[in-house]
Amino acid sequence: LKSGRHSLKISSCGKFGLYALRLSPVWRVLPSELWDVLGPFPSDYEPEGQTAPVKRAMDTAFPPEFEFKPESSYLGLDGRKISWTWSSERLGNHSDSGVNFPFRCDLRAGVSYARTLLDSHCDMEVQALLGCDWWCNVFLNGKLVKTGRDNSLDSAAFCGWKPMPMSLKLRKGENTLLVKCHKGSTMQWFTFYLNAPDSFVSIGSELKKLECVKQSRQLKSIAS
Repeated sequence: LKSGRHSLKISSCGKFGLYALRLSPVWRVLPSELWDVLGPFPSDYEPEGQTAPVKRAMDTAFPPEFEFKPESSYLGLDGRKISWTWSSERLGNHSDSGVNFPFRCDLRAGVSYARTLLDSHCDMEVQALLGCDWWCNVFLNGKLVKTGRDNSLDSAAFCGWKPMPMSLKLRKGENTLLVKCHKGSTMQWFTFYLNAPDSFVSIGSELKKLECVKQSRQLKSIAS
């Protein structure tokens, strides 16, 4: 449907009763190749341990929450240098609909980030779902996306494998979507679903976009 008001007419040759009408959303998956990733950053959490270290890590604003510098490197877990990366491969379980961080970043525990761009043709509000292992927060254009979950113990708006709903208020043009994920006892991944058709919202990695621009400039330079 195009934006705006629409009418729906239901008729029958005989008598009938209509007790309910439900429109089911069509969910778009956001597979691994749509995301740039960075991590892990440190956390003191131990598997099956208390959530206090999780809360401290989720409350800590690591660099991806206030800047995006593709050429920069940062001190991550154990003082190792980490930087933004992109991959065209779908690596690990759940990569068909999200990111499996141990396959994209590092097997070690910690806090990792995934970032993508949502290019909207107009100001609009869309619905989305996120499931994870095990704690996540989502930032849209630098602002934390809130849910109804009680996060007093871990500061996470999302927790658990079952996808949880959220509303995203997109502005016309480019929007940045950032997922912050804290590892659970064994794994670290998330899945993401968006209720918006391709014609309304296009999605893609900024690192891939920058690489395409770079290659285009190189070809023009060779041609000239």
